Amino acid sequence: MTAAEALDHAWMRGESVGGLEHHLSEEGEDHLVHHMAEYRKYSDLKRAALLAISFTLGEKDLQTLRDAFQEMDKDHTGVISHTEFNEILHKHGIMDDAECNRIFDSIDQDHHGVIKYTEFIAACVDESVYLEDKRVVEAFNRLDVDHTGKITKDNLKSLLGEDVTNEALDRMIAEADFHHDGMIDLDEFRRMMKGEKAPEA
Repeated sequence: MTAAEALDHAWMRGESVGGLEHHLSEEGEDHLVHHMAEYRKYSDLKRAALLAISFTLGEKDLQTLRDAFQEMDKDHTGVISHTEFNEILHKHGIMDDAECNRIFDSIDQDHHGVIKYTEFIAACVDESVYLEDKRVVEAFNRLDVDHTGKITKDNLKSLLGEDVTNEALDRMIAEADFHHDGMIDLDEFRRMMKGEKAPEA
């Protein structure tokens, strides 16, 4: 047995218990695909916040999502490739390759051409989990890197890297800048996480 075959064995995948195999159900997989399709519609800031939240989730919140990630990562590389991702979306009725690419790109936040575990969690976590106030506050605090009580362009730039453009940063701030002061406080952040969008100044 090769190393690849060993990794693909049901016992190694934790699927074979007493002769029974445990897979994510079609309904469960469909639910996750729906989450990923919806994720594409979220603002850039909300996606960044969900990525921050993905680092704070505990074992209880992650069990099903971890199993789903391992099933989608068919070649056991620790990431979901573009091909693996498209196969799942096609299987669940999203046949337009351009739409598959848009969904993939929205989840691949660091633009490395693969979906990492935390990116997958960010796209698939249930609203009932990420809207818990303690999670929202934790995400806000992660984005407010200098702990001023406000998320600024500089905060986002330090998190997202030098490649992010000023236009992109302005857009992210504007999405939740209900007070039109160029910054986002916790109340504005909560409103954005609930789906509100700040009106244009």
